[in-house]
Amino acid sequence: MPADVLARAKDLQARTLTQLGYGAENGTWRNAYLSGAWELRTGHAQRPTSTGASDLVRSMDLSLFFAAMAKSIDGPTSAAHGTGTEAAPPPWS
Repeated sequence: MPADVLARAKDLQARTLTQLGYGAENGTWRNAYLSGAWELRTGHAQRPTSTGASDLVRSMDLSLFFAAMAKSIDGPTSAAHGTGTEAAPPPWS
């Protein structure tokens, strides 16, 4: 496709997203539409301002932390691979 056709299509899509953003009553949709229009016009996406959730992790007690970790670890696969995640019994038991 010729570059001028792609440029016109991007401009049309950006204008459409801008109008949808101006008309959206919900803030989430408004931000999504206007961010999409901005990305089409500038050519690059915004990077997230935060790279982690360290405050969230620090505020959790250990039971919540381990429950969250248990949901992201595949136990049978880890055991089959012997990844070193096996827990040793505490020395006082």
